Amino acid sequence: MAKLSLHILQTNPDQEYLPALHKQMAMALEYYLGATDYAGLLYLCRSFCKNSSQTELNGFIKLLPATFYSQVLKDVSRLGKEHHSSIDEIITLLGPGFIRPLLELMAIEQNRAARLLFLKTLKK
Repeated sequence: MAKLSLHILQTNPDQEYLPALHKQMAMALEYYLGATDYAGLLYLCRSFCKNSSQTELNGFIKLLPATFYSQVLKDVSRLGKEHHSSIDEIITLLGPGFIRPLLELMAIEQNRAARLLFLKTLKK
């Protein structure tokens, strides 16, 4: 379903369908995150961000719940270094929604590698 929504978004859908398509994409991102499928999550993020205007992207980012952002950041230490590059790119692509949870988690994170990733990401 996510790939179908992505395809429709890439073919310039009618404006009246955008909110529903964005909601479907947000639900798909949450699904991939819940399944810990960072390859699929990154694919959707790249594809959506590549074909979206900044205004459209900002509206989409607001649809993602705070739990999405905090879970991605918690996965940095939980899943280990092999997922750092994917998570870093997701943070870069979806940017603004990660700022507050990133600052909060950086203050309490005990994993040194995770803290370094957070600092590197904040510098961007």
